[in-house]
Amino acid sequence: MDNITEFGYKTESEKIKKLKFEGIKNNFEYLYNNNPFYRRYCETLHEYGIGDKITPEDIKEYEDLYKIPLLPSDFFKELSTRGLENYIITDNVKIDTFFTTSGTTGTATKYLFDEESLKLINGENIFTCKEILNVKDGDKIIFLAPPPEKSKSGLVQGAYRMFHGIVKDNIYFLYEESIEKEPSKILEELVEKIKREDNGKIHLYGPPFVYYEIAKELEEENKIIDISGKCMITGGWKRWKGGEIPREELYNIIAERFNIEKKDVRDGLGLTDIFMWCPECEYHKKHIPLGLHVSIRDPENFNIPVESGEEGLIAFMSPYIKSYPPFVVTGDIGVETTSVEEFCECGRIGNTIEHKRRARGTLPRGCALVLEELIKRMENEEKI
Repeated sequence: MDNITEFGYKTESEKIKKLKFEGIKNNFEYLYNNNPFYRRYCETLHEYGIGDKITPEDIKEYEDLYKIPLLPSDFFKELSTRGLENYIITDNVKIDTFFTTSGTTGTATKYLFDEESLKLINGENIFTCKEILNVKDGDKIIFLAPPPEKSKSGLVQGAYRMFHGIVKDNIYFLYEESIEKEPSKILEELVEKIKREDNGKIHLYGPPFVYYEIAKELEEENKIIDISGKCMITGGWKRWKGGEIPREELYNIIAERFNIEKKDVRDGLGLTDIFMWCPECEYHKKHIPLGLHVSIRDPENFNIPVESGEEGLIAFMSPYIKSYPPFVVTGDIGVETTSVEEFCECGRIGNTIEHKRRARGTLPRGCALVLEELIKRMENEEKI
């Protein structure tokens, strides 16, 4: 597969489609041949009448990528709940570490990785961050979140690896026990300290509720912290005092209290399932990393993609992960706002999506039966 850095968000759509096709087809072939769980999943789906029998030979052109069998994200959650996450690991891949979801709705889902996959993932995350967010060497990043040694969350671990690949050790952490008491004062002192050391751009990164709390405190005190960079947001927007954080209000108050333009407040969709991030451009469109394939699927039958502009389940395929099959249909409802063949208002090519809400319900019954069948078969093999 061509190196992603040889392309860019100004490249012709046919080159981007070729890049996606080659990378994902090759990864599908590798996992089909080397991951027993996934191969049996593909076969069992057909046995249960849920889809066609798909093999690597069936993936001949870009449009065929839609045929690749998708794993519901709830599969990973269910395996983690049962302590069976090793079942989904590819043969002869050495697992070096794991990352988790936040676990706010029960047991945290665990994802296991080898270092080679993480290296490839991080390469594209760094490229995307530079291209969309314009973060540069010499900039400073302040995390409004725990340091990586205190959290196995994919959103923390992935961001740290990405930013460290750009700004090296110019990363600071606001997260201390005292943050709950006076976070705005601690942040103000930290920004002033960094400015005394160097006058480079200072960016913030963290979840919406921390931004909201700090910005509200600054508003009450009629104070402004001049960061000169971007405020990058990640994580869920709900669970703030019993409701959802008001997005427009948050963007406006962040811009005002950190003395930046609203276009420099950037939300991002974190994809723990494939360990990547989809950041917003200056027009607040969430851009998909160029190597990924994204599609919106029919909630009633996620083998079927819906038309661009229609709501459905967001599905992703990654060319990078070898430790487990990274062909996932999420539990999130979204819409494609720019297709792979179109340019965004910002002048960049390729898919953009809008996250709408969590889907209702859990694993479809047919897929739940397939999962139970696969677990039963693999447990029987272990006993032999």
